[in-house]
Amino acid sequence: MDENLFFLLKELLTKNSIKVNNEELKLQLFGHPSYPSLHSLTGVLDHFNIPNLAIEIPKTEENIALLPDYFIAHIENNRGDNFALISKKADAIQITREGKKSELVSIDSFIDLWTGIVLVIETDENIKTDISSIFSKGLLVSIPVVLIICFLFLSQNPFESFHFVFSMIGLMICIFILQHEIGTSSQVLNKICTGVSDKVSCDDVMQSKGSNLFGFVKLSDLGIIYFLTSVLSSLLFVISKNNFTPLFLASLMALPFTIYSIYYQFQIVKKWCLLCLGVILVLWIQSALAIANINSISEIISEPNSYLLFAFAAYLTTALWLFIAPKIRLKPEYFKLKVQFNKFKRNFEIFNNLLSRSQAINTTITNCNEIVFGAKNSELEIVIITNPLCGFCKNAHKLIHIVLDQETEVKIIVRFNVSQNTKAIDNKIAAKLVEICHLNGEEICLTAMNEAYSSRDAATWLNKWGESENEYYSQILMEEKNWCTNNNIPFTPEILLNGKSYPKEYDFEELQYFLEDINEFEVSTQTELITD
Repeated sequence: MDENLFFLLKELLTKNSIKVNNEELKLQLFGHPSYPSLHSLTGVLDHFNIPNLAIEIPKTEENIALLPDYFIAHIENNRGDNFALISKKADAIQITREGKKSELVSIDSFIDLWTGIVLVIETDENIKTDISSIFSKGLLVSIPVVLIICFLFLSQNPFESFHFVFSMIGLMICIFILQHEIGTSSQVLNKICTGVSDKVSCDDVMQSKGSNLFGFVKLSDLGIIYFLTSVLSSLLFVISKNNFTPLFLASLMALPFTIYSIYYQFQIVKKWCLLCLGVILVLWIQSALAIANINSISEIISEPNSYLLFAFAAYLTTALWLFIAPKIRLKPEYFKLKVQFNKFKRNFEIFNNLLSRSQAINTTITNCNEIVFGAKNSELEIVIITNPLCGFCKNAHKLIHIVLDQETEVKIIVRFNVSQNTKAIDNKIAAKLVEICHLNGEEICLTAMNEAYSSRDAATWLNKWGESENEYYSQILMEEKNWCTNNNIPFTPEILLNGKSYPKEYDFEELQYFLEDINEFEVSTQTELITD
């Protein structure tokens, strides 16, 4: 899967100091039905509520000066047309495109390449940074550092300390190898593995038959198991004050694998894997430390407790890794399935076909002053039929905020299906909400609705907001109830899009992906009717 467009979008966000979850960003981009078009970029930015504008403007130096310092532009050259990240310099333009390749050109040269189409974003203080993702990454990076500091504090032997440090380095290199194998490595690793010379190709080495031991155990798994065992047993040894002889012997026993790996890369594959060579270098350094620290044969056979601890560490890490590894390797496949699922679910033709199966009903209630949000004269009308005491209506209520946050003009009618008994709790809350909307406006009404649907304590809500004493609002609820009965809508929540029932195959929040398309479809339909 080509990640160039993902890289450009991620870099644009980074340049504007906007941080989002990279995995979610990738899923939303690759899963967009129109990927890799400009519409997919704007759709992803809309998903994260990042203000953006995609527009075609005249290709002049004056207009370039008005653009922000960083933006995505559509350019053309002898290799075809594509997107590029543009960085404005003092008297030049830096163009970054495939594979992080950058070039500095004059403004006139950029104008010749540029089609006039740009995508710009605005920084917004209301954009929420993914704190949990940043914290988890920071925690993950700090683990090796903390372990090394703890070990150096406990150990007085420099050979043991250096051996432990290189075990951590070897483990991290093996994790990078695993990331490259499953296709989740970074741009930096991709350059290390392919961009150095024609003789370097991690893919050729990792995908060869020699990368599997006995046909089913990958050497990357053995590397992770070895270094995990080394790290765990080192910690056990230093805590229990046992000697490191079993671990040093294991380092010497690993040397034949390094010879085999070098021979296989040089003679069979005829390509080098720099990450694999990094592991080999670590093993050689550890072997040198082992030779320098083993003083005699008697030391090798002494302290059987050390061998028991080493065997325990090897068994534990092997069992855990063989359990975890298949799940990690399946993660890219799960991601591909999620991308395909998103493309399918966000396909407007499928959604509209399901929507069209429903018979449209007349949603108008004559002379009924209901709660209405959004654009009152919009061609797109959403009727949310709800009940303040309905637990399932909470998700339907969230739809109001989702729709209002979109730039598409939409008329939202909140229609209550509550008990006709004016003393019933659901009737009291609904009547008060209608009254608040009429007397205090939409904003305060929405605040009151948020509290009503977020809390199950109706008594507390009524104590705060009070009860309506005006029978006019109870009459509105009665008309809404009669409309629901006449149109055979006994249950809540129910969503109607221009009179058609919202497809059950979709969650309510997924409507945000289709608002623009629905609006365009309705406008085009009305235009065709007028023309006919």
